[in-house]
Amino acid sequence: MKKITLLITLTLTFMLVAQPGPNDGLSFNGVDQFFIMPDSDNINTTTVQNRTIETYFKVTDGTDRQVFYKEGAQVNTIKFYVENGELYVGSYRNNGGNNKSIWFRTPVANNTWYHVALVLDNASRLLFYLNGQLQATNTNYFELPFHPGNFEIARTQGPARYPDCDTWGTNGNVEECLGDVTNTDNIQLFYEGRIYGFRIWDDVRTEQEIMTNMNVLITDPTSDRGEDLIAFIDGNVMVFKDDDGDFDTQESSGNVLSLEDFTQSEFKIYVENNFLNVESTDGILPEGLVLYDLIGKVAAENTNTTQLPVSELSDGVYILRINHQGMSVSKKVLIQRKY
Repeated sequence: MKKITLLITLTLTFMLVAQPGPNDGLSFNGVDQFFIMPDSDNINTTTVQNRTIETYFKVTDGTDRQVFYKEGAQVNTIKFYVENGELYVGSYRNNGGNNKSIWFRTPVANNTWYHVALVLDNASRLLFYLNGQLQATNTNYFELPFHPGNFEIARTQGPARYPDCDTWGTNGNVEECLGDVTNTDNIQLFYEGRIYGFRIWDDVRTEQEIMTNMNVLITDPTSDRGEDLIAFIDGNVMVFKDDDGDFDTQESSGNVLSLEDFTQSEFKIYVENNFLNVESTDGILPEGLVLYDLIGKVAAENTNTTQLPVSELSDGVYILRINHQGMSVSKKVLIQRKY
């Protein structure tokens, strides 16, 4: 009879390379949950020439206008939002005057994960990527000046400008609006849905870099990400480079669903009758388990139980993802058989 010895490493890992599951990421309620960031000379209170902003998002209902990323305000801005079932991404400077306004839009479905990236290339090109693939390039982009309006995620507050083209043109695979913007009153617009894998790079990311890394979680900015990473979300905390170039943190507002308590929970993980079992010593009941091999392939999965069959698995290291109430945490698992 084979005896299975299970060795557990309880250190969190960010090596999981899988597209977000239905309950991954941070959940925002569309009412009072958001991030608002202090100004930073490395992000918004500076002149921007090269920049990549990327994130997964999944909107609950994209009918009403909902801004899920914004830096700057009326004068100079970068903005991601949904409205009437479409995703809008774009930027303008100097109030959008003299044709200094570029917007892209494309249809998106409710409750569906999409990865969006906007790349500012050397104050000359604006590139729009969806799910890792280039959708459009505008070669008349501009340098984005100092823009100290709020840097926010899942909310916008105050007057702002939005595209106002009577007729949208075509650029690549999407529609494009150039030059025309309209102003809005001093209102708040909240986002309802999920956000996963948000990060900002002070660099022009290539299509290959975006595609390769968009499913790789980041929890340590100093690991192998280089000097170009300037902001990312870790749990319910935004990690960003401050004025001095040091990484600082900002917690969310409005009690965004937090991973902190869940990720700090202690778990009892053991094998019994050829099943891997997971129990929380803090009384948190896992609601689903997924076991991945080290190339990201699902080795075993049970979405509504705390057990996984392991009798048919080969010896080796696996990544176990434990789900609970829309949150997830990953553990490194070594399965080693003794004969």
